[in-house]
Amino acid sequence: MPAHTWHAANGATLPHSTSDSFTITAHPITDIWRRDATPEGDVFNAPYIYTTLTPTTFSRLAVKVTVPWKTQFDQGGLLIAFPPLIRAVETDTARTGAGSKPVSRCSTANPL
Repeated sequence: MPAHTWHAANGATLPHSTSDSFTITAHPITDIWRRDATPEGDVFNAPYIYTTLTPTTFSRLAVKVTVPWKTQFDQGGLLIAFPPLIRAVETDTARTGAGSKPVSRCSTANPL
């Protein structure tokens, strides 16, 4: 698989290698979610790292989330955006497994 350029945003620190274990620390009251379908309804203030891939170069991606869960809405996971869809695969304190929330870019807060 070819090397891709990774970027850090919203206070995340870029790891030395995305193939090795690394930590992203989120402060309280950060999130990625949609209150409503307006641009002002998007909340995207959580720290994250990202890269841009084309569908032909994407083959697989794995993430292992290890978190000292403290509050009901602590979450961690993976967000994949293939416009116009955004798919979040997350786990939180309320579930022992993972959930998937596909969301159309034009949708309200309700998943597809």
